[in-house]
Amino acid sequence: EEEEGEEEEESAWSCEGVEWKRRKVRTKESQTATPNYDRARPSNSGTGKLVLVLRNAKDALSSLHHFRGLPQDGWSGNRHGPGSFRRFLLLDDCPNAMGCAFSWIKESDEAVEALLDGASPPRALVVYYEALVRDLPGQLRRLHSFLGLPPLTDAKLSAVRSACSLSSMSGSSTGRFRQTTRKGGIGDWKRHFDDGQSREFDAVFNR
Repeated sequence: EEEEGEEEEESAWSCEGVEWKRRKVRTKESQTATPNYDRARPSNSGTGKLVLVLRNAKDALSSLHHFRGLPQDGWSGNRHGPGSFRRFLLLDDCPNAMGCAFSWIKESDEAVEALLDGASPPRALVVYYEALVRDLPGQLRRLHSFLGLPPLTDAKLSAVRSACSLSSMSGSSTGRFRQTTRKGGIGDWKRHFDDGQSREFDAVFNR
């Protein structure tokens, strides 16, 4: 949630053919910097690469609902606010700290298309969270190949798998970061959405 007295700054930065805009949000207690895709332009002159990790947007909302504890306004809203579901669907003036998720999805898609347009080898790779869960070794090999890294050994694959486990991440996290670790799972959104909410979400997503 945004706090009173918040200030916002924007500064442009670029990565070899793709222009971004960084938004710095200052609150009374903390300062965060979140990438806000401004626009992407095709360029074959650069060598930088973009790896974009995507997840089922309904599961992303369910996960956000539990981020660092349940919000005061709950899932469907109450006297404290509109609720996680309604806030996520707001396309204009979205109150969430990271802004509108649907704008991010659209702008990410444009950035990927810009980096793939005429580039050889490709400069963008889309990795799906669900694929990582179901076949972590296969997706890690795909990522290594895209980045031009040496093939993964069985020992390294085993080490990465161990480091990415829920127990390992929970054990290594401290303070407020431990609150962000949660086992949600693929399809967890079905425990939160009713039929009407699912249809409304699809309608906004498909606009």
